[in-house]
Amino acid sequence: MASGQLPRGLAHARVRLTSPIHELGEQLFSAHMLQHEILILIAASLISASHLGATCLWALAPRHRTGVGGCVHTVERSTPVRFFMRPLTAWLLEAATLWIWQTLRWPAPRSNSGGCDCEIRARRNQAANCRNAAQGDARLGAR
Repeated sequence: MASGQLPRGLAHARVRLTSPIHELGEQLFSAHMLQHEILILIAASLISASHLGATCLWALAPRHRTGVGGCVHTVERSTPVRFFMRPLTAWLLEAATLWIWQTLRWPAPRSNSGGCDCEIRARRNQAANCRNAAQGDARLGAR
């Protein structure tokens, strides 16, 4: 049952990220949030149900799989991890995190490395151009 969940979850995420909802999400905050919820409720659930940890073990060399797999199994069976992996608990934690993330006002990042603050520079240039145009219009009107 779990083996088919990963491809379905990834396919669902791909469809949601390339659908018209994604384009609409660029324009409307409500569509952006709808996209978040669809990804969270469907794609994330399917990917989580696939037991991705077991799949990732195949990326390791055969001699390491048993040791790492045993550690992963021990951690997955621990009481705190089982509590947080319950569907309702995980969903409530995710919903709270998303709500907090979207409602907080995060400070704008500062670039000390001379990196590209393209949006900030473009807005400043646009504002300066508008001021210059308005001043030019005022000068023409004063003549």
